[in-house]
Amino acid sequence: MALRMTLMMVATGMALATPADAAEVMKLGHIMSPKHQVQLTAQKFADEVKARTNGAVEIQLFPSGQLGQEKEMFESIRLGSLELGFIAGNAIEGFEASEGIFSLPYAFVGHDHVYRVQDGPVGKEIAKRVLDKTGVRYLAFGNIGFRHTLTLARPVRTPADFAGLKIRVPPSPAFVNAFKLLGANPTPIPGGEMYTALKTGVVDGVEGAPDILLDFKMFEVAKNYSLTGHIYTDIPLVIADRIWKAMTPERQKAFADAARAAELYERELIKQGETATFDNLQKAGVTIVKVDTAPMRAKMTPYYDEFAKRIGGPALITQAIDAAK
Repeated sequence: MALRMTLMMVATGMALATPADAAEVMKLGHIMSPKHQVQLTAQKFADEVKARTNGAVEIQLFPSGQLGQEKEMFESIRLGSLELGFIAGNAIEGFEASEGIFSLPYAFVGHDHVYRVQDGPVGKEIAKRVLDKTGVRYLAFGNIGFRHTLTLARPVRTPADFAGLKIRVPPSPAFVNAFKLLGANPTPIPGGEMYTALKTGVVDGVEGAPDILLDFKMFEVAKNYSLTGHIYTDIPLVIADRIWKAMTPERQKAFADAARAAELYERELIKQGETATFDNLQKAGVTIVKVDTAPMRAKMTPYYDEFAKRIGGPALITQAIDAAK
């Protein structure tokens, strides 16, 4: 009976479903929660890819570090066992130092300044260096935003207030050096462990963008949030170059256009969400402390000099800073 039905379908021209008709599935990982703007941006990218490839490619999303921490996912992308990821620049910096430009303390004066750098020659040069060094290609610059300091016992208003404080930082030279120069004791701890570290008193404070700290429920533990604005965090959308090169030119264009649409979508999310986030924090009993950052910025010169040596000179740094003008 089944054979007769199959023959009838062939005879009447009805298409048979075959594995070739199924969408190609790619995985995309990141460490943020399903409610975070990175997940919303990842979903936008997946939807755009599906539309622009007429359903030929399905992007499956794996938030919350399901596929590993950022360094692990970046290594997986390098090896080709994972196709895509949103990986924070401070993690990529461990593979290519120039990505650390986006983590330079007090280098940027606002979101628009960052976007000009990312869209301009500095962003393109950094992406090229990462590709040449690692075989991982940037599709877009995602962003987390400016990071501030959350402390348990007392707020931070001046460099002197950092003295002796153990502050959780990502394992990145920019963060470690910045907080050393501010007089703190920087303590590198993976993001997934910072809640426990703060709650148990392993550290006296943490630093991060407000939406990240909300995402990790850090404001349940500490209530002093000082607007130090010390570092900006980018989170590029990346793909294994070997996968990119295996695509047709049409497929590459679909992915590139989808990534740009997602990039612009996230920038709008950041603009709309920042004010609401601070309002919600104050309603939750968090004390928002305004800070004069000029004395903090003045302490960063030694790190700028050291970083310039690691990336072949100060030219890229100067270009990035000058983009504010």
